[in-house]
Amino acid sequence: MNMLEAVVLGTVRGLTECLGVGVAPALLAAVLAAAGGYASIAGPLRFLAHHSTLVSVTYRVALGSRVRLLVATGAVAAIP
Repeated sequence: MNMLEAVVLGTVRGLTECLGVGVAPALLAAVLAAAGGYASIAGPLRFLAHHSTLVSVTYRVALGSRVRLLVATGAVAAIP
């Protein structure tokens, strides 16, 4: 058994025990989680391979500024 098989089987066993579901739903959940994780990384990397990072930097600065403003005004509680 290679490392990937061990990880997949361990994940499926953990999901079946934790959630009290059968093997098929747990395996489906693991496959969907892997596909979602891959897409969340591959999509932005594919975009950045053909575009400037300006859009990404601008978005992150704007989002960070908004979060800081919300915390400063007390609209959102800061996590200590």
